[in-house]
Amino acid sequence: MSTTSRIITTTALFALLAQAGWAEEEEKVTVDQLPAAVKTTLEAAAKGAALSEFEREHKKGKIVYTAEIPGTEKGTVIEFTVAEDGTLLKTETEKADVKEDGEKDGEKGNHEGKHDHTEKGEH
Repeated sequence: MSTTSRIITTTALFALLAQAGWAEEEEKVTVDQLPAAVKTTLEAAAKGAALSEFEREHKKGKIVYTAEIPGTEKGTVIEFTVAEDGTLLKTETEKADVKEDGEKDGEKGNHEGKHDHTEKGEH
């Protein structure tokens, strides 16, 4: 087999593996799109803090969900990774992604660390 044929075969193989779900993919979702078990685990892990940045990810052939809360240190967020069955897989503190307007992703305005968790219809 020539070198060119090997390159083409290898490239085709990687493309097939990516389509088969071996590649990691992230998809933004809303809180309403979370499975009930995932939502329950995230709310418990957040301990009343406002969750944001919900994503569904394909990792190693499995679906996991992530969400963030503001971190305890300025400029950080705490990211939770939860399995589809509601098992908390990982809690990780990361630097917050900052948009051009200076706000962190998922934040609207200046919250100064306050997390108002009101139900719909209450103000």
